[in-house]
Amino acid sequence: IPPMYWRCTTVLDLRLGRLTLRFGFSFFLLMAVLLVWDRDRLVLPVLLAVILHELGHLTAMLLCGVGVRGVCCTGSGVHILPGWHKKGGMIRELTVHLAGVAVNFLMAGLFFLFPMGFYGAYFSLINLLLGCFHLISAGNLDGANALRCLLSRYCSEAVTRRWMRLVSTGCLGLLLWQMLRAASMLNFSAMILWCYLLICTVREY
Repeated sequence: IPPMYWRCTTVLDLRLGRLTLRFGFSFFLLMAVLLVWDRDRLVLPVLLAVILHELGHLTAMLLCGVGVRGVCCTGSGVHILPGWHKKGGMIRELTVHLAGVAVNFLMAGLFFLFPMGFYGAYFSLINLLLGCFHLISAGNLDGANALRCLLSRYCSEAVTRRWMRLVSTGCLGLLLWQMLRAASMLNFSAMILWCYLLICTVREY
């Protein structure tokens, strides 16, 4: 993850052996706001889908020989700080980058086949949307990380950054165009998310 996430202001630090868990003020603020507004209990399935997504990344990292030094939870998401790693090729890196998306798609398929009522179908939809969202090659999403991994295999660092800036900006442009076309998508939350991805694109590429 980018160092800026690990240097975020935290209000709670926990140590589990060599693993450090950090929680920023924005994380608790976001949780409080969501839980207060969650009168229909629709936020908890979303949080569970996010947790499963990150557990997919963590599991893949451990199976692929990538150590985990810490996990930082902020209002903008969960950020993992890698530790030591064994030598590996592109397949191993892609596995780590796309493991979270794979878990979401797996959950979406399982709960689509066995919906178990409204919340089961809702959980399936949330996992499908979360997986598709993370495949977007913009900012620091999983799709962007996977594409950067592929490009760096065949291109120099400068060329990779140039192409990633172009692709990420193009994806953000398409997202903004779709939001402007569909008035229902042009809401405060969507614009905040779009601005966050834009900031990540500028900082990383």
